[in-house]
Amino acid sequence: MASSKLPDPSVNSSPNKDGAVITKIFHFSSKTISKLKAKANAECIHCNCTNSNNIIISSFQSLSAFLWRSITRARNLPPHQINVFMLPVNNRSKLNPLLSEDYFGNSVGIIVGGVTTTSELLQNGLGWAALKLHQAVVNYTDKEIRRWVDVLVQCPRTLNGNDRLREVEGNNNVSTLGINDFSKFNTIGNEFGLGKPLAFCSGMNGDKLSDGNMTIYSGRQPGSVDVELCLFHHTISNLQSDHDFVQFLS
Repeated sequence: MASSKLPDPSVNSSPNKDGAVITKIFHFSSKTISKLKAKANAECIHCNCTNSNNIIISSFQSLSAFLWRSITRARNLPPHQINVFMLPVNNRSKLNPLLSEDYFGNSVGIIVGGVTTTSELLQNGLGWAALKLHQAVVNYTDKEIRRWVDVLVQCPRTLNGNDRLREVEGNNNVSTLGINDFSKFNTIGNEFGLGKPLAFCSGMNGDKLSDGNMTIYSGRQPGSVDVELCLFHHTISNLQSDHDFVQFLS
């Protein structure tokens, strides 16, 4: 819906021991995303993770890694805390044979993009974190997709992130982040006579808010994105006070 200003954070009316969960939208310009991508790839080259003639880290992986490290830092987690980053992957290009273009429906897998401790994630750079996400996507193959299809055939249910978390060692005590990517959809282009909207948000509130959920939408300017973060209030406050995070906002 069009608005004359960016929406204020929605505060969860259900209190919990860690405070309220809120949503906040942050804008990243095309230029900023390019900087993050260049930084991630340069760090991979420097640590011999890849070679200079083969840039493998995508814009999405670079931005995701940046958010993963920034939010983990803002959460003030213990050094040995296990952190898990989950992301969706398009199954269409992963299946063998490829899924027909006539297939009408979603074919999206949820994968664990990275598992690491707080200290390891923050001591290593952006490129290191982005490479973990990249490797997880590369390693998600036809065989893995079909394994999950077999699981769902044996026990029909709606697949979600919790199914993946059960495969993570020590899954009862992990700090999780999950991201959805709608940046390829022209959400800002939907105009209903109220003028071009400033931003697009999910509309989640109240009990539907869950700490650690992130959604990326296309922004007003070409190549830009809006990131809707759903986090505890104190984490959002720490993020907004973090120079390493704020310097990349626009």
